[in-house]
Amino acid sequence: MKKGEFQVRNRRNKGWFYIDNDYLNGYAKIFGAIGTAIYISLCRHADQHQKCFPSQKLISEELNISERTIRKYIDLFEKYNLISKEKIRNKEGKWLNNLYWLLDKTEWKKPEATVSYGSQRQMTTEPEANDDINQRQQFPIKNTNNIKNTNKKNTNIAGQSPAVNETIKNVINGIITAFSGVNPIYTALFSNKTQRGAVERLLKIYGEEKLLKMVQALKDIIYKKYAPKITTPLELENNLGKLIAFIKQEQDRSGKYQIEVLEYPDGTKYEVNAK
Repeated sequence: MKKGEFQVRNRRNKGWFYIDNDYLNGYAKIFGAIGTAIYISLCRHADQHQKCFPSQKLISEELNISERTIRKYIDLFEKYNLISKEKIRNKEGKWLNNLYWLLDKTEWKKPEATVSYGSQRQMTTEPEANDDINQRQQFPIKNTNNIKNTNKKNTNIAGQSPAVNETIKNVINGIITAFSGVNPIYTALFSNKTQRGAVERLLKIYGEEKLLKMVQALKDIIYKKYAPKITTPLELENNLGKLIAFIKQEQDRSGKYQIEVLEYPDGTKYEVNAK
């Protein structure tokens, strides 16, 4: 091949798979980049009968996305009839990977609102400075002032479908539960609208996985000298700068903490524990 020449893709070669244009023309905006990547993975593994059975671990390894996030999107795809999921056993009765059928677009249901969420895991391979650190979670919350009845039993967000509300409520409750490591009466936070609002704001910036790691790390430092005493989501939000400074100081002393740079929407950069 001469300098300046190049070879374009050849559809006659093996290694191709299909995805419906209607997904990319509308549903990709609804489920977001992460959800779309997971759906594409299912399309890639599908056979001529449009069925596939990749394990969630395999999809996680292929896309560098947590298995928890994959499970959530699989449930959403099933809810909105993009796929049909079937649990199967082998002859010995042992559960195997789920069997997925890719349904025709005539079966698809269009969600009432954007339902993308989740964030990619931090890459552990070189280079360490990679773009996925800025892959923030996209929540279907346009105005947090529209939140009503934000308690453990019922979280309704104006304009959102019940499935989306339930997903958000579960994520918020999961983050609050993580405070059990530093707050013995953490259950009181479930019904506190101020605390739940702090969780939502932090989730918008960092995503579920990074925020969860941040909260879980608090129990390792709370009793250290000069460490900020953070036991609630609002304290975490208000004292994030102090926490960052303390972790940076501890890192300089022991090298124990892994630090990654996170960026606020206004461009301000902070370092935070992502142990």
